Amino acid sequence: MNAPKIVGTLLSLSTLLSINVSAQDNQEIDEVIVTANKREQSLQDVAVAVSVIGGEAVQKAQMDNGTDIARLAPNVNVSYFGLPDQPKFALRGAATTDFALNTSSATGIVVDEVNLAASYFGGPLMFDVERIEALRGPQGTLFGKNTTGGAIHFITRVPSFDRGGYIAGSTGNYGYQHINGALETPLIENKLATRLAFTYSKSDGFWKNNYPGGKDLGNIDNYAARLSFAYQGGSWDSVLRLFSSRSTPKAAGIISEGFLPGGVNVNGINPREGHANCAAESYDSWQGCWDRSGDIEVETDGAYLTLNKDLDNFTFTSITSLIKGSFYNTVDADGTADVASLLHIDFYAESDEIQQEFRLTSNFGGNFDFITGVFYFDEQSYVPTVTRLGGGTVNIATEYNQRRESIAAYFNGRYRMTDSLALNLGARWTRDNGDFTDFSSMLNDTTVFVPEDPANDMDYRDSAPTGDIALEYTTVGDSLIYGKLSRGYRSSTFDGSALTSANSLSTADPEYINSFELGYKTQLAGNRIRLNSALFFSDYNDMQLLNATGPNESEIINIDAEMYGLEVELTALISESLLFTAGLGYLQGEYTNGIANDSAAGFAAVDISENDLIEAPDFNVSLAFDYDIPVGNDLIEFHIDTNYVDDQFFDVFNNDYVATDSYWQANARISWTLQSSFSLALWGKNLTENDEYVGRIRTTSLASTFGVAPQPRRFGVEARYEF
Repeated sequence: MNAPKIVGTLLSLSTLLSINVSAQDNQEIDEVIVTANKREQSLQDVAVAVSVIGGEAVQKAQMDNGTDIARLAPNVNVSYFGLPDQPKFALRGAATTDFALNTSSATGIVVDEVNLAASYFGGPLMFDVERIEALRGPQGTLFGKNTTGGAIHFITRVPSFDRGGYIAGSTGNYGYQHINGALETPLIENKLATRLAFTYSKSDGFWKNNYPGGKDLGNIDNYAARLSFAYQGGSWDSVLRLFSSRSTPKAAGIISEGFLPGGVNVNGINPREGHANCAAESYDSWQGCWDRSGDIEVETDGAYLTLNKDLDNFTFTSITSLIKGSFYNTVDADGTADVASLLHIDFYAESDEIQQEFRLTSNFGGNFDFITGVFYFDEQSYVPTVTRLGGGTVNIATEYNQRRESIAAYFNGRYRMTDSLALNLGARWTRDNGDFTDFSSMLNDTTVFVPEDPANDMDYRDSAPTGDIALEYTTVGDSLIYGKLSRGYRSSTFDGSALTSANSLSTADPEYINSFELGYKTQLAGNRIRLNSALFFSDYNDMQLLNATGPNESEIINIDAEMYGLEVELTALISESLLFTAGLGYLQGEYTNGIANDSAAGFAAVDISENDLIEAPDFNVSLAFDYDIPVGNDLIEFHIDTNYVDDQFFDVFNNDYVATDSYWQANARISWTLQSSFSLALWGKNLTENDEYVGRIRTTSLASTFGVAPQPRRFGVEARYEF
């Protein structure tokens, strides 16, 4: 695909649409409100490249897990290995190479302004959401550390002071069953209200298991509930949210492929064909032979309280949270079964996270406003792992404790110098402490490889300034042009994947990103067309990389990279009944200075400079159409969305056998709403039956690659009642 041609096509399309819709009635596209700057503002007024997916769009697009966000947002890439409820995001090429449970992503995951450090805390997030904001580019001022790529912010619905709610149920192929709903009511008139939201999903496995007596893998089995209370009285308002979620599915089927001649692995077996006790047939991307069930158990419980106090010209805000959870996953990584079995892993982690933020927001309403605050975060984790080699004949059990503490202070101010020109300045100072303790390693519960020894403990003490400066210009027609320099920071991290030697324990230095962004936001044709775009260049210093040092050992190292690209988003109300949205992401990224060990070359040190970044496709394109047909007091709605993702690599050496080809994927929904309260819908996901991997790794010592395909084509019917 050619970037200038695509951009030109979108710009030409916007011009053509502006001509075609200018003769229409006075209808406008709805204003979009965001909190990218920690205060409610119109999307068109913020100097941030942000994609917004509203709650209605989540429903129409049948979005039920975090991986679906990439369908509708440019330069947002998602990968996973366990199940879609634990996605790993990469924004603008800032990807995390490590799936370890003690690692935080380079993309911040935030729910109602509460940061989630543990990757498995996300769970079934996609229920009763007001909107999702995907903020691209470093967000180091207001969202803090570990947002070098950006942040994904889930905003859930707050109780209103009316009585009402909804309940919806779906059924589909693969035995899919889903029910979700919400009920809200005032408890004290105009003072206290509550809202209970819940979701429950269950299905059969999407990956057929040919192992005798084995269960199909990759099923859905989760539920979650959120009980919210909203209070308003005098100068105070507050929202308390209590939530709990549980997931107990089977892991997605790991697709193992040998890369020796004939597709065989180190045992001389082709995992993609019948062998041992498995049916003699060639398997597609949703078939395999797994002698483990791949049990997953995820538990998350927590509470967070948001308080706001009106102080006339200021608003004081306090955000307090406590989240506890655990993750357990028994992985069959090789797909060869019985005596030919190569690799099984038992992953486990439990974590407690607390957060406290105080901030002061000015409400002067004049030429100058600001936000300033302090932030505290503490996370304590326990991570035991069992690596089972050779059909369980060699079992290596490791465990360790990890604590991460973060303290920060920040300021963001905006000064309007003229009616058209404004300066935005942000700064943050962060202090991070990390401790890695009590590591031990044991073979078959009898032989101690690494005894627990304080000499093996690791720690880091980081401090870093981050921030941004932006110049904003508003044209006569209320278009926004901005240029922004921003700096992001990701704290040091530990590699706890050592197996047989404490020498493999390592700590990586912090990583930093300096980014320049030039943005343009406008609305055309009487506000019936919205066109937002951004050009960016980022210099990534000391990017953290998991580097293999031997067949079963690794370390965390730092390398440099750079990326540049473009994002264009278009929304057009073509007619009273037809809404069209489109997005384009163009990305070029490469490593600029780094040496890594290539296991395919006997773990020799290889210069990866000029290699493409992992999980950074050159292009991604999204298109969506929503068409409404009024029928008396009823309404028929058609929705279709499709997205294109270019080919990409999943390792820094750019090996073809750890890559994926480009693909198109499509989804659709047709609904009929009666009397504005009851609706029936037919829906389909992955209609193109795309099977390109959403995650892929290589283990040279086993002569194998391991990958996971997306969920296969699915169909279903939904009934929904609003009251």
